[in-house]
Amino acid sequence: MEPRRLIWPLGGIVRDVLSGRSPCPSLNSISTPLSDRSKPSAASHAAHKTSIERIVRTMSSSPLSAAPLKPRIFPSPGFEVVDPSELIEEETLPEYKADSYYPVYIGQIFRDRYQVVGKLGYRVTSTVWLARDYSLISEPNDPGYAALKIYVNAYTQSNNEVAINRHINAVSAKTEYVGAKDIRKFLSSFEIKGLHGVHTCIVQQALGITMNHLLSYLPNRTMTLEAAKPFFRKLVIGLAFLHNEAGVIHTDLQLTNLLLPVTVPYFYEEFEENECNDPVPRKIYEDRTIYYTRHMSQNFKGWPLICDFGEARFTGEHDGLIMPGPYRAPEVVMQTKWNHEADIWSFAMVAWSLVSPRTLFRGQNPETNEHHDGYLIAELGAVLGPPPVELMRRSRVCPIFWTENKGWKNLVPMPDTTLENLAADIEGDDENKEGFLRFLRRILCWLPQERPGVGELILDPWLIKDLRFTNEQLKTSREEGEKGGQSREAD
Repeated sequence: MEPRRLIWPLGGIVRDVLSGRSPCPSLNSISTPLSDRSKPSAASHAAHKTSIERIVRTMSSSPLSAAPLKPRIFPSPGFEVVDPSELIEEETLPEYKADSYYPVYIGQIFRDRYQVVGKLGYRVTSTVWLARDYSLISEPNDPGYAALKIYVNAYTQSNNEVAINRHINAVSAKTEYVGAKDIRKFLSSFEIKGLHGVHTCIVQQALGITMNHLLSYLPNRTMTLEAAKPFFRKLVIGLAFLHNEAGVIHTDLQLTNLLLPVTVPYFYEEFEENECNDPVPRKIYEDRTIYYTRHMSQNFKGWPLICDFGEARFTGEHDGLIMPGPYRAPEVVMQTKWNHEADIWSFAMVAWSLVSPRTLFRGQNPETNEHHDGYLIAELGAVLGPPPVELMRRSRVCPIFWTENKGWKNLVPMPDTTLENLAADIEGDDENKEGFLRFLRRILCWLPQERPGVGELILDPWLIKDLRFTNEQLKTSREEGEKGGQSREAD
């Protein structure tokens, strides 16, 4: 099959890595552990029954539905009840407050359209559910399922995610940039009135497992450099769309926010059937049920999509804390202004995490096992050397750890290591390892303005070595990239 052509916004034509082959040839489809939960009140049951009857009437009266689908009645017995003293799922989070979460139950119907068929996951600010979409209005190749991300009540940042997603949709609708397809589709949003406040629900494209989950099936939880390189390219292409086309900074790139597509609807249907035939364990309270997350079987065709724009910002200078602790860019940990270059740093951390059994930087206090920026700064110093004078002058944090002569004050111990030492366990031949480390060193800079942009990264000699380019295409792309960079600086 002829590889699809990537229309590069800077002018050159880049061959996309999508060739139709599985990104992990050794894996076909996998089954994963399950887990979920639910018990509605009598009032909820009545509302649930009314919603089902209304949907069935609508579907039956439509000339388009000769054999209408009927909302499901999920089993009330037949599941394991978890001991009340055991904390599970979102209850294990340090700042968990039960009243903040909407008490979703499996089988519940929202908007007379989406029926919850299982739990996909949870975070500090939300729970995520797989729902069957009973709407008669569907797009071609629509699998009939969606993911519902239901935020904790009064979470104002959910409005930001909705606004960012709508903006991305608007840009995607009028661009030919192939990177737009590397972003998870936002479908709609609505509000749910709960007993303790209003919850925003974001409806998104249903997907499969995270890249972090994928690694758990691989030896040493890592990919070889040869296998990972196409993932690097796809992620850069998606970032190029966000930065150059949409003007969006993700700020939270990590393996758990990169999800693999499910290319065969059967796996969603199997997920639903499994919940009916083998319900997940759950913990039942008077006003809510906490379900274990049910994971999905899936095949591995296609490439991960960039997801979760809850912390995203529009391009421009910002300040404040972003990014998971070990992934934090120097400008963030040094409390200076940050922009889209922070995503470039995150990309390097993701790339490293795909091929190494440990994160590049840990930032962990060995006595408490908790994140501590001081230890992260010490690790940055070990790998990058002392920060440049410009950063020393701009940052309030630098003088705490370094003297005016760039001497380390040793408030925390600086490890005696190098990037090469940390890369000892990465699998790949010498040429690939050397190329990868050169590629990484281009990004690992104290000053964000010294990092390459996405247009430069996609044309990195090591990254494109096994792709088919003519010298003229490379020359054109580089020239247009330089012009594009100058134009953005002028803006």
